[in-house]
Amino acid sequence: MWVNLPSSQKMSRPRYQDTPSERIPEVETSDGKTKIRVIAGEVFGTKAVIETKIPILYYHFHLIPGADVSVPIPESYNVFAFPFSGDGILYAQEGKVTLKEGEMVWFERGEGDIRFFLPEDSSNGWEFLLIGGQPVEEPVARYGPFVMNTQEEIYQAFHDFQSGKMGNIDS
Repeated sequence: MWVNLPSSQKMSRPRYQDTPSERIPEVETSDGKTKIRVIAGEVFGTKAVIETKIPILYYHFHLIPGADVSVPIPESYNVFAFPFSGDGILYAQEGKVTLKEGEMVWFERGEGDIRFFLPEDSSNGWEFLLIGGQPVEEPVARYGPFVMNTQEEIYQAFHDFQSGKMGNIDS
């Protein structure tokens, strides 16, 4: 997953974190009907092992029928939910939203808690990603694999790449 960094951090040394699936922490609600894999960020006291340069949240939810869980969202974050297996219901400031597999819903800053609900009579579970962070609020220029703030920075990035100045990623 690519995360945009503020301009002050765009030229920081590249870093790679090899994190096998079994190291991703998981939290379960007290009723056992919701499991959340915490890929980035922290939820319900469980913190991710992956370190990020800027605070983000990246959660993988698995709900079984009868699940009802509210998740706190930092006031300054934009977030989106993307279900990849099953359908479910969420409640936010806009009200009730039925979220179907393959659809996506986007929430602007100040949403507060988002409640996810899977009715008891559902025939299947519901799995989705909840991903978000604080907007960088800087211009974005992109071309190919490069994302910077200006077109001039894009040209410089291509030049640096072609000149072998991109450096190495320590493993």
